[in-house]
Amino acid sequence: MLRSTEPQTESPLGVDQTRTLAREIADAVRDPKMHPSIAMKAARAIVDRRISPGELTEVLDHICSHRRTINSTGAYFCSCLKRIFQRNEVPWR
Repeated sequence: MLRSTEPQTESPLGVDQTRTLAREIADAVRDPKMHPSIAMKAARAIVDRRISPGELTEVLDHICSHRRTINSTGAYFCSCLKRIFQRNEVPWR
């Protein structure tokens, strides 16, 4: 996933990179109830360098390793993402 966060020149706005990263995030979370905009919001923040890829990777690793004990991985990811946004002073909107 960290390779997906490196700047690319093929898309000036990072649209392709954001979509690819959002798809990877959704695949890692694996919750069909999670709205796709949550993964897109996380990916956009990474591509725009507003949050650290390491912070997101920690959350996704935790989800993958504790999947059986987490009731709703999508809700858990969303609440962790909100905390990351708040810590980095990124508006949730």
